[in-house]
Amino acid sequence: MWCVEVRLPGGRYYAARAEAPDEPEWPPHPARLFSALVAAGAGAEGLDQASREALRWLEGQEPPWVEAPEADCASVPLSYVPPGDRTKQHNQIEHPVWRIRKERHFACAWLLAEPVVRFYWRERPPEAVGRALERLCARLTHLGTSHAMALARVVERSPEGPCWRPGPDGETHLRVPVPGRLEELEGAYREAGRSVLRRPPPACEPYVPYRKERAAVSHPLFARCLVYRLPAVTHGLEAAERLARGLRAAVMSQLGEAVPEAVHGHCDGPHVGWLVLADVRDPVEPQARFARGRVLGVAVALPHGLAGEDLQRLYRALAGVVGRGLRLPDGRLTPLEPPALDRPLPRSLRLGTWRGPARLWGTVTPVVPDRLPCRPQPERVRRAVSESLRRVGFPEPELVEVSRYSVFQGAPAAGRFPCRLPRYHAVVRFKEPVTGPVLAGRLRYFGVGLFRPLREQA
Repeated sequence: MWCVEVRLPGGRYYAARAEAPDEPEWPPHPARLFSALVAAGAGAEGLDQASREALRWLEGQEPPWVEAPEADCASVPLSYVPPGDRTKQHNQIEHPVWRIRKERHFACAWLLAEPVVRFYWRERPPEAVGRALERLCARLTHLGTSHAMALARVVERSPEGPCWRPGPDGETHLRVPVPGRLEELEGAYREAGRSVLRRPPPACEPYVPYRKERAAVSHPLFARCLVYRLPAVTHGLEAAERLARGLRAAVMSQLGEAVPEAVHGHCDGPHVGWLVLADVRDPVEPQARFARGRVLGVAVALPHGLAGEDLQRLYRALAGVVGRGLRLPDGRLTPLEPPALDRPLPRSLRLGTWRGPARLWGTVTPVVPDRLPCRPQPERVRRAVSESLRRVGFPEPELVEVSRYSVFQGAPAAGRFPCRLPRYHAVVRFKEPVTGPVLAGRLRYFGVGLFRPLREQA
């Protein structure tokens, strides 16, 4: 689906409900996005023809779907501030000292998950309209009031989180633009002398009923994984980070200078995960004592936001690495083999082994917490591991146990991993089943902090 993605860097959204000024508006109404795009495109000389046609196309579409995270929408207290409005008689600012303070509400929704709101339309815009809308999104600075700083872009994706969809049985009513809203905004702008302090009641912004639906359960970080065998590797799992970095370097060498942000990882957006899969076993599995922790293969985890030309280039780069082979930390070259349909995969190379879903998970490689505790007390370390899981989008676990050793047979102790930072093996239990792969910590994109489903008997 065609999507406008709006990121709120501050983690807050400032906008009040029209019927209750002390309560924040959530989710953001589609009309808010439309007004923000109009403001982004209006320069000193007004909207150009391309932007005008793009906005007219947008206001003529069906109401979009809105995907937004959970938010704290508590009411805000009353504030008294000098408004600085112009007097009606002299068209001058009120006295700078003896102002009459007026009642104001600064309603704010605090976002409780990733601060991203997405608007989905079923119909793709024409090519020229799409380019104009991309330019408008690049110029957008805020959504709602000027306090709510925002960054917007156009992406191709499908809803994956809590989503509001228009429907006759909806209990939430959101304002949406209809044909004529652009002219209405421009008329209000001209009549107010380029200073709209109080917006007139809109005529082309009706309320549409929406119902909240939860999309299918998906992973917060990755959309899918590609598994490759390493048949000539004798390294143990201690070399996971070096192998992952070597695979990333090999892919980047195939891509040349124009490396997508998701591949090099020096950005705040989605990252590709470079995971190392080894022969480890659940302690209650048959023949668990024979697991030695030897590396069997690697997995390339593709994030949700990677699509289009960047995804095709990554596929070509991986094909190039498969043709040339992968350079190991000791300098040897090993083939990188996609799984063959006529050969059974070891259990540790099957995606179902790492995906679950399951409530109980244990680390195969230790977690390096995102925020290291000041003192390595057990309770502080448990909170740090829990926070690292919540940071990437997983729910807060109801149980966290930390140790120097992994519960999986064959997984090395935490101290055997070459890392200067404190690292811990952990077992976590969630209230509801979670879909993997589960990763947490600072080095999660290089396979350090990788969890695997654990049987309840263990």
